[in-house]
Amino acid sequence: MWPILMTALLASSPQAGEPDLVLHGPARDTEMTLEKGDWLRIDLTRPSCDWELTELSGGLALVEQAGNVFDLEATRVGAASFTMLLHCGERTLTPQPWSVTVLSARQARGSGASIRATELIGNCSPTIEQPDRERRPGRPIAAQVHLFHGEVGVMEAPDPAHPALLEVLELDGTAPAELELEPGRYTALLVRDGAIIEDGIRSSGGVRSYRSFVVFPGRTTEVVVRDKRRAEY
Repeated sequence: MWPILMTALLASSPQAGEPDLVLHGPARDTEMTLEKGDWLRIDLTRPSCDWELTELSGGLALVEQAGNVFDLEATRVGAASFTMLLHCGERTLTPQPWSVTVLSARQARGSGASIRATELIGNCSPTIEQPDRERRPGRPIAAQVHLFHGEVGVMEAPDPAHPALLEVLELDGTAPAELELEPGRYTALLVRDGAIIEDGIRSSGGVRSYRSFVVFPGRTTEVVVRDKRRAEY
């Protein structure tokens, strides 16, 4: 009886499979949502520092914590929030508030992404008066964008046979590409003159990957891929 019971418990536990969403920090400029029953993994691995989750409230429950990796389950429809504290030695840095909305299955329909390409030219260094200057939209451009599922490791040239490649988008510089996508993590790479134009690299465990984005349930994520080769910082 015990083996049967243990098998049933493992099958019903979110840890038996892959998380529905993995975040490495709060999504900027995007309302974070989950569908009820989803399992969210927050991976905040950082050398020499430790994260602490506090003030958890609403429709989220902590299922498991392993170091700086936190597994949360969306248990109830409605607003949820928590705070992340970063402890580095004897210092505790500014608390980081998170807000997540848990949706019903009906509310979670219709997720996707709106993707556009821009070029940044000239001085883009942030200042006290313009702290978001480096994130300005730039000049819309016509370009090719390769869309991948998941995170993609850095490569020397575009790979049309890449197993994670979903679609090659041809943007005309006048309107973004509007796509219906399942919730999850994706990577959009700008390609000009047959070369990949990097717009951010993430390094974890010695593996370097391109900047990716998350599509949340019931939401359209706005994605901007930028050519910063003529920008000054």
